[in-house]
Amino acid sequence: MDKFTPNLPDAFSGTSKYARIASIFRSKILTGSWPIGFQIPTIDQLAKDYNVARVTIRQAINRLSVDGMVKSERGRGTFVTAAQSNKHVGLDMLDISDGSTEFGATGKIKIISREADAEIPVSIRRGRKVSGQYIKLRKTHSKGSKVLFLLEFIVLSNLYERYFRGLESKLPMQDLLKPHLVQVDAMVDTVVNVIFTDLATSELLECDISSPAAQLLRTFYDLDGHILAVSTTIYPYDLFRFKSTQTTKEYFRSKFPSNTGTPQ
Repeated sequence: MDKFTPNLPDAFSGTSKYARIASIFRSKILTGSWPIGFQIPTIDQLAKDYNVARVTIRQAINRLSVDGMVKSERGRGTFVTAAQSNKHVGLDMLDISDGSTEFGATGKIKIISREADAEIPVSIRRGRKVSGQYIKLRKTHSKGSKVLFLLEFIVLSNLYERYFRGLESKLPMQDLLKPHLVQVDAMVDTVVNVIFTDLATSELLECDISSPAAQLLRTFYDLDGHILAVSTTIYPYDLFRFKSTQTTKEYFRSKFPSNTGTPQ
């Protein structure tokens, strides 16, 4: 049994509870906390740990069983049978260590909306300057029937006209903008936040409302501090991993990753 197990508030509906608990169990399997072959705690024990009814735990386990991640054996218990769901994409496929967070031609890209004269929120600017007009695009990337992430990309209109038009549904946005970013020696800030999905985001990601998710925010700007583009990517929490390789000197010089709580 895990040393620390969170309780879920009674305010959630039964369906939300079992879906949330199934997501927690799935995360334990994906991260290796429950390795292949591991016998998970009994329904009675899990119901006590999570302060829910036995039927809620049974529904959560059944969801993982349908996904092929666990198998119940009569008289023995329930065991982990797969490190990932046959309906989910593995974590390694979404590794962002090389900055490649979009699937492009290897996945399905769906344009949700385009918006002219888009505003960059002050909270994202962080003291940097807006410069001209911006276009905002929202799209989802999928593989098979699984939505991998939701992307919102705000970019200067002149850069959109020059690099993007007609290609934004075929190739990753950052790849399209790469020639310009390299030419002007642009800077990029990256921030990862843990959020809970609102109704609109939940519908696009096909997940339960108020589900945990990882928000990857990147701001691209030139040496004068003018914002060229802002990329906001939202991943279901079980399909996101951050990996960084640094020397210890680089690590201690950087503010990211950080557990200090220091404002960025």
